[in-house]
Amino acid sequence: MQDYLKQNHKLSELKEQLQIIQQREDFQRKRAEKLFEESGVGKRFLTAKFENFERQRMPKAYDIALGYAEKFDKNDGEGLIFTGDVGTGKTHLAAAIAAEIIRKYSATVEFVSYVEVLTNIKAAFSNHSEEAYMLEERMRKADLLVIDDLGKEKPTPFTSELFYRVVNGRYKDKLPMIITSNYGVESLSERLDYPVFSRLVAICRAVEMRGIDYRMKDYLC
Repeated sequence: MQDYLKQNHKLSELKEQLQIIQQREDFQRKRAEKLFEESGVGKRFLTAKFENFERQRMPKAYDIALGYAEKFDKNDGEGLIFTGDVGTGKTHLAAAIAAEIIRKYSATVEFVSYVEVLTNIKAAFSNHSEEAYMLEERMRKADLLVIDDLGKEKPTPFTSELFYRVVNGRYKDKLPMIITSNYGVESLSERLDYPVFSRLVAICRAVEMRGIDYRMKDYLC
């Protein structure tokens, strides 16, 4: 009888431990889903993961991106700049990094399109809206900031000042950035103010991605 009671007690303890583990997993999953929804990743890239990126197309870029995501907990402010041809998967890899560090580390991510964010913030400032300050603050404080299509629009004095505040704030606080751009590093130097460009190249490793636009692969013989 005593053996039965002991076994029953152990079984109850195991059930309780399993329930606690399941509750933690559910909490982490829901938190990751919420963080990903708040990250700003567009609908087209919500499913962009490492698993559905064709590694053979860009093996070096893929391996660098995956290694970066897996070791994010040891990151000391280092970032990446994916540069190169249109349609080579730069944004896909940036979104995959964002998804992985949200899932694995519950990190906060702000994922923005360079042109859209500058337009939105400028409009918000013009309307005296607090949204501009809130967005700028999120860009400065997120665990990871992803800026897509950097250099697509040449800076104005207003956008230059804004971008400098964001980049310089993250530079000082050792908060990493992921950049994607269709321009090479040398061309970016001509499209950004030097203080911004200098800080970006100091903390971001350049990853060049050259090749055929994968969105056109079904139309090319």
